[in-house]
Amino acid sequence: MRPRREKRPEYFALKEITPPNAEERRRIKSIWVNEVRRMKEMNECHNDHIVRCITGFTRGGSWEKRYLLILEWADGGSLEDLYKEKENQNPQLNGELIE
Repeated sequence: MRPRREKRPEYFALKEITPPNAEERRRIKSIWVNEVRRMKEMNECHNDHIVRCITGFTRGGSWEKRYLLILEWADGGSLEDLYKEKENQNPQLNGELIE
């Protein structure tokens, strides 16, 4: 039996980068590469409040290639859930809110 790591997540989220239109479909590879780069930069922040990216990969052939990321699972809901919960409160984005 392998020892369990402290920071090893039990659950993962799979994010697929899906282009919303034909223009972005032509640029999907560069969009995906930029997303992976941003995720790597966020990982280097070592902030417990930022979901870590575990890996990025592609699947399928050139016509039906899928661009995917595996992220840590975020307990407590999505960012969209948080916005909906706070929508009537109109919070201002500031350091106090982020901390």
